[in-house]
This record gives sequence, C-alpha cells and structure tokens, in this order.
Amino acid sequence: MFHVIDISAGGLAFRYLGDGELTEAADELDLFHDESLALGRVPVQAVSDCPLDYGFLPMRRRGLCFGELTPEQRVALDAFIVNYTEAGLR
Repeated sequence: MFHVIDISAGGLAFRYLGDGELTEAADELDLFHDESLALGRVPVQAVSDCPLDYGFLPMRRRGLCFGELTPEQRVALDAFIVNYTEAGLR
C-alpha cells in the first residue's frame, strides 16, 4: 500500500517507506479509494524516485506516468480525479 500525493491525467506520485529505490518495477497498478477498486490494471512507467525529508522515517517519492489507457480507464481516471482529489472538489 502506498499513499498517493499527486495525480493528474498524465500520471501520479506516491510516497512510501524505504531508504532506497523500489527494486521491483511494476508495469501496472490498481487505484483504490476506501478499500474499493476505483481503477484497475493501469499501465505505468516509473519516471522518478527520490528521498523525502520526513524526519526519523526513511520516506521516498516515486513518480509514474500512465501508459495507453482504454476509454473505460480514461473515464474512470477522470472520475477518480474529480471525486477524490482537492482539485476535483473545487
């Protein structure tokens, strides 16, 4: 489980516990909200991974760009952004 800190139509960033980059490169991910699947099997590619200064916990931020989405995934992603982000709630 990771904590999404930024999301857009082009990709997302999440933070995770760790003192080194993730060793396993996933090429798909699932997005959940309140334990419900909001968007499944989204193609992704890692574009960044850097340390965060959160004090005593070793935290990192990883950026992913989305690959080619199906029309259904695009609709679900747009709905996720509108319904579950601060920008969508404005």
